Order: sequence, then structure tokens, then C-alpha cells
Amino acid sequence: FVDEEWLSKNVEDILSFYKQKDLMKVRLPPTAFVRCSRGGKTRALTEIAQRLKSSVNASIIYVNFNDFTCIDQWEQTDPLGALCRRIAFAARRDRNATFLRNFAYADVNPKQIIEWLGKNPRVLLIDELNLCTALLKKCTASTKIAFFLKTQFLQNENQYFVFSSHIVSTAVKLSIYLDTASDRSVVTRELPLIRNVSNAIKIFNLPELNAKQALFYGLMPAMIYVVSLKHLIFEIRDGAIRDCVQSGLVTNKSIRRLLASFVDGDRDKVMEPLHQVMNTAENYKLRWIPFHMTEALKKFVEAPYLDDNLCKAMAKIDNLFRELSNADESSEKAWESLFLVVVIIRVVSRQFDEVIL
Repeated sequence: FVDEEWLSKNVEDILSFYKQKDLMKVRLPPTAFVRCSRGGKTRALTEIAQRLKSSVNASIIYVNFNDFTCIDQWEQTDPLGALCRRIAFAARRDRNATFLRNFAYADVNPKQIIEWLGKNPRVLLIDELNLCTALLKKCTASTKIAFFLKTQFLQNENQYFVFSSHIVSTAVKLSIYLDTASDRSVVTRELPLIRNVSNAIKIFNLPELNAKQALFYGLMPAMIYVVSLKHLIFEIRDGAIRDCVQSGLVTNKSIRRLLASFVDGDRDKVMEPLHQVMNTAENYKLRWIPFHMTEALKKFVEAPYLDDNLCKAMAKIDNLFRELSNADESSEKAWESLFLVVVIIRVVSRQFDEVIL
């Protein structure tokens, strides 16, 4: 589902930034691909890395803070050291068992990486940057890694930096740490979505999949595939919902704001723990994934002190979304369910357009 059109467009945009030089009036923005866990970020980033290798004469450095090079807890106090270790790991060609065993605790400092990079053209791609938790708070560690990324991969031409994250706040806060005194944004790009359900049916061998179910799973190829396996537990989603409840974030006001985000995509209206179970479009806009949000609404209904009518509306929205997911291909009523969801959300959240009024 990382099709040629999507891949070519994004690589073209990355190379356009790569050729530019950071200027005082125009700060070069890094590119972020943001989507929930199990949303296909790793596949997209690896495809971009492979295409870049064949498109430009530069060092293409792919670093993963997840998978078998996941960032350990002891590394969180020194995220720059963790990044340098993985850059060195990516540069190593011979990775035998002895090397792998010893390298996890190797001391690789920024000076060594800077000397190795020299003046060579380079693009750094970091998968799951959100796992570097220091970037989510203001501290010396976050300032150091941001300064390294800025000076080594953004300031000069023939350099660039791309990353993925499953929370949009990584992109927002990184832009602050990169330049506290100036306006340096982070460009967010949307990951591929399913455009043709018939193709998805063939690729995943899911003959019962239909357009309504695809919408329920946010049109995300990786999500549909993962759900089809049936035995996976969504720990991140369940943890996010639990954090909202236990932190006292579930109130009448916050629920109405959350519902409003279904219409306008405003990330500031969404409880921060839920950012990691949503899709992210350009300009930091969030998009609901009904598969995740129905679970959130079902749990939030049980929160104390919520208005009875609001709880009834949440329960109805949950049921209507589930009707959508369970409908067969020929069902017209399922599309009515989606229409009713929008109407209820607009009424409860008081989101009305002038044309409706």
C-alpha cells in the first residue's frame, strides 16, 4: 500500500528540503510521519530509505528506536548517546553475534559520529522517535539531542532529517527544542491509506472485507491486517484509555471537546493520551480511528459524574460505529449509521456549520 505515487511524492519533497540551506529567515523543517501504533510507519519509512538510496548520492542512515534496537530504560537519561549508538550500528556492515552482544553497551559519543559524518551528504531517518521520552519534557537531555539533530542534519544543504512517531506531540515539542527562539516548524505528512478495497481484499486475502469495515479501521492497511490476525492485544490503546480515566481527564467538558474533534480534527481538543490511538493528517490535524475510539467511549461511559444524556449519546455513537463495522457489503442501513454518528456528535458537541443553521 506504499504505492508509487505516494512514495515518489514524499521522496521528492524530502529531496527538495535536502538540497536547501538553513537561513535566518527561513528555518528548514524536518519531516514527520505520525500515526498510531501498528499504523504502518516502519514499512513506510523503510521504503523511503530504500528509494533515497537509489535517488541520491548520500549516506542514508536508518535508525529504529523500536524492534530489536529498541531504546532501553537506562538510555533515556542520555538519548543523544542512544542515537549515536544506533547511527554507528546502522553504519556497521558486519554484524556477527559477538558484535551484537557487545555493541548494546558500547560507548559512542557525538564527537565520533560528527567525525565519521564529516562533510558527507546525509539523510537521517529515525523510526519511533516518540520512544525517546526525553523529548516530551523540557530538560538538558532533550536540548542536547535537538541541538545535535539541528546542527548535523538540518543547518546545511545536502543534509536532512526525517522521523516517525505515533504521537503528534513529538513533532510539536521537537520543533520547540530545535529552535526555542525562532519559528522552526515540523512538516507532518500523512501515511498511505486504502484507496481501493478490492485491492485490499486480494492482498490480505480477506474476502469478507468491505468499505464500511475499512472505514471502521481508519482505512489503514496495517491496522486491517493486524486485526485480521485476531489474537493481538492493543496494550497501547488500553493503556491510553486507562491513563485518561485514572488522571481525571474524563469530564463532561473534555468528552464534548473530544467528540468535536471528530468534526474539526483539532488536536488540542483531544486528551493527550489518546493522541497515540489516532491518525494524524497534515498540519497536526487528528483523525479518529473508530476501532479505537469505540473502545474509549465504552470505557468513558463508566466514569463517575458524567451527565446521563451525554453517556447515552456516547453509548449510541459506540453502537452505531459497531453497526458500521458489522454490516455486510449490501447493507444501506450501515451508511445511515455513519450519518447518525455525525448528527449526534454535532448536536452534543455543538459543532454546527452556517449551512446547517
